[in-house]
Amino acid sequence: VGFTNYSYFSRSFKQAFNQLPSQYGGGIKMLNSMDEKFLSDVTRVINDNISSPKFNAGVLSKKLLIGRTTLYRRLFSLTNQTPASFIRTLRLKRARQLLCSESRSIISVAFEVGFCSASYFSRCFKQEYGCLPSEYKTAEQTKGRKYGEKEE
Repeated sequence: VGFTNYSYFSRSFKQAFNQLPSQYGGGIKMLNSMDEKFLSDVTRVINDNISSPKFNAGVLSKKLLIGRTTLYRRLFSLTNQTPASFIRTLRLKRARQLLCSESRSIISVAFEVGFCSASYFSRCFKQEYGCLPSEYKTAEQTKGRKYGEKEE
């Protein structure tokens, strides 16, 4: 009985904290300085290598000089995302920024953020943001125009 209650309490506690906004894409917001430094190091390494399609959790762990298992455990405990999922999330955030700010094709944005396939990029983008990159780009362009302006 005690273990079941603990398990339930632990799940509900994590769910409550995971709903808090965070600059790292969700997860517990109250971080100590070591966790904050770890996440900033992880984010910096990912952003430095974001355009490389071969950049994955194994490469990330080597660049951080920690084991893959340690990386998985620490990152999952802080963000509730696996390293691969965290890398993909940061890639999609960068892609969204590029789609909003620059007039580039969706394929070039996909390759710039490290996706090898435009169709896989579109699937991931839709899963993350609920719309296709083309729909997102059109909506952002429409939002940027003044009322009454026509498309060129």
